[in-house]
Amino acid sequence: MGAIILVVSADRSTQGLAWQIVSAKVPCCVHFVLSRLLHPMTESPSLVLPLQVIDECHIDLELDTAVRRLLCECFPSDAEAFSVRRAWNDVRPAFSVFAWHGDKVVGQVGIIERPITCGDVLVRVAGVQSLAVVPDWRRSGLSQRLMAAAMREAQRRGMRFGLLFCVPELEGFYARMDWRRIDRAVTMRDAAGRPVPLTAKNISMELALAGDPLPPGPIDLQGRDW
Repeated sequence: MGAIILVVSADRSTQGLAWQIVSAKVPCCVHFVLSRLLHPMTESPSLVLPLQVIDECHIDLELDTAVRRLLCECFPSDAEAFSVRRAWNDVRPAFSVFAWHGDKVVGQVGIIERPITCGDVLVRVAGVQSLAVVPDWRRSGLSQRLMAAAMREAQRRGMRFGLLFCVPELEGFYARMDWRRIDRAVTMRDAAGRPVPLTAKNISMELALAGDPLPPGPIDLQGRDW
């Protein structure tokens, strides 16, 4: 076989690696290799990141510290609170889903298991707490993978509804994952245990994990928000 003469130039940008064949004498047996150079894989880089479900009772000090560092980076306005504890309002999740890049946690979401009431009906929900992804891995699909894995695990554990609270600007983000805004009164407990309305800046969204939406009526979280 004659020598293969191949000259390529590479342009590294935020969009990935673009290849340009300048000149080549290429036998057909290497067409597959060249096709990968000309058409690089476009799958999300997050697809290669392993996800891990860990129960709260198995989270050690090292992991707790790493997650608090992640939350401080992702939510700088709340860094003072997250530097002390990773659970908002000290409401600890039943389990969390973590994304790892090597030995570093680059994404996480906690899931609260909580009995709440909708009107007079008692239901058990999977409350979404502190979905966070480091800046380098945003817009990669990692947030969606974390949410999907968390809801699968919640469903496996018998929870029939997902419930989250977010600012209105994030409604579209969650709606693309089939979450639906619910406009009804939500009551929580303050630090003294008194019933108070949900923080005005937040909206409520639900995800039906077993087909049916939350029962009608005002929602009482039966505790602090998360």
